[in-house]
Amino acid sequence: MINDAKEIVKNTNKKFDIIYQDAFSVKKNPQLWEIEFFKNLYRLSKENAILTTYSQAKGIRKILKDVGFSIFEHNFDIKSSIRPGTIALKNHTLESALCLQV
Repeated sequence: MINDAKEIVKNTNKKFDIIYQDAFSVKKNPQLWEIEFFKNLYRLSKENAILTTYSQAKGIRKILKDVGFSIFEHNFDIKSSIRPGTIALKNHTLESALCLQV
């Protein structure tokens, strides 16, 4: 989908298994870090969806939790070069999602 992300999430009913929230920083792109945007992402998430983001901000994690996601921190893994961030899960625990690791 190519369009304004806020309009897409507001006007679509397509459901997603995985969402990677990779918007510019809150300073540069605040509209994609607002609670309304995350409410729509939650609405568009399938029952066992996973949302990931590089953001580690307490405010963003609080918004994710407030809209209904369970929040987990992803630490840096030097072996894989995966940078730290946040994992937000809908309707399941981190343990049940671990089988999705590659």
